[in-house]
Formats: sequence, structure tokens, C-alpha cells
Amino acid sequence: MSNNTIINYSREEIRMVEWPIGVEYGQDVGRAEEVIRQIIQQDGRIQQEPAPVVYLHDLGDSSVNLVVRVWVKNGDYWSVLFDGNRKIYDEFNQLGISFPFPQLTVHQAKD
Repeated sequence: MSNNTIINYSREEIRMVEWPIGVEYGQDVGRAEEVIRQIIQQDGRIQQEPAPVVYLHDLGDSSVNLVVRVWVKNGDYWSVLFDGNRKIYDEFNQLGISFPFPQLTVHQAKD
């Protein structure tokens, strides 16, 4: 640690907000990405440079995982993070885009 640079992000002018978002398998992931992009566009606190990104991050055990990264002024970090969580949750529920929950299928061995 003594040889590494430590960055205090709370002192930077802008910082990145990241949302990991899981979508249930079988859902329209493109639609989910579109909804998130609309939410980002409507929030004037989100910077356009660096450009916001929405990526399909990975295919998890129980979900298709998206990652959303946006840049905001340091003072807006927490309000954008919390407001974004609420907006994404509300919009997905309203549009019927399902959030996953961990599932485990157990098969009984036959004698």
C-alpha cells in the first residue's frame, strides 16, 4: 500500500455513479437498456462527458447483469445514486421488467 497512489474521490470535481442491475432471464434486455438510457437522459445532473454507458456486463447464475456508469458533480453523487435506484426500480416494475432472485433447482435422485 505504501507504494500505491491513493485517490480521495470525494475531493474530485466529478465522480462516477455505478449501478449493477440484474434482469431476469427471458426478459427483453434491450428494452431494459432503453429504459435506463431514458432515465439517464431525463436527469440533468448526469454529465454527458464522459458519456454515460449501459452495458450487458455478464450472464449470471440467476440473472442477466447490466452495468450502468454515469458521471456527476461530486455534490450530486448520493442523490443521483439513490434517485436512480428508485427510478429504475419504479420504471421496471411499471413496465413489467422483472428483477431476478437467486434460484436453486434440486432434483431428487430416483431409486
